Amino acid sequence: MAYRNMRYCQSTTENHPVALAYSGCVEDINTHLADEGYSPAAPLFIHNETVIDLDEAEEVYAAIEPRQLRQSMDMTIGLRDRRSSKREMLLVEFKFNMGNPNQLSQVDMTGKVAGSINILGLTTPIHSQYIFIFQPNLVEQARNRMARMIPGIPIAYIAMSIYNLKDIYFD
Repeated sequence: MAYRNMRYCQSTTENHPVALAYSGCVEDINTHLADEGYSPAAPLFIHNETVIDLDEAEEVYAAIEPRQLRQSMDMTIGLRDRRSSKREMLLVEFKFNMGNPNQLSQVDMTGKVAGSINILGLTTPIHSQYIFIFQPNLVEQARNRMARMIPGIPIAYIAMSIYNLKDIYFD
């Protein structure tokens, strides 16, 4: 898989224009996971990884503009290619509290991606895959549901567990 060369990059995350303009949107990943309903016995990430809270960023933008809140993914992280200087932003949505992936909505999922791209702009390219995190025991069911939504949901929408995310994108 080509995306395995892209890894978490704290510098890319913290130097994104949204992070620089609104530092309150940057937070520790373990804190963000807890806010989203993930509660392990010990922190999953141990290197002080930070994220941009896109829901918080959307609240800031909506207040400034002023306008109604739009949908957004839960967070974004900066990625850097191990073999080059290529950098991208990865969009991530947490579905820890979703008990039944059959409740996934195509309109909701595509709206969250579109809203997040609008927030981030194109100064740093957006990664070609959009990650939706489920409890480990629901990942296969979520993948099946998302596959049944194609062509409405492109194959770029990926269901995985938090452990998959950590293994693929973090050192």
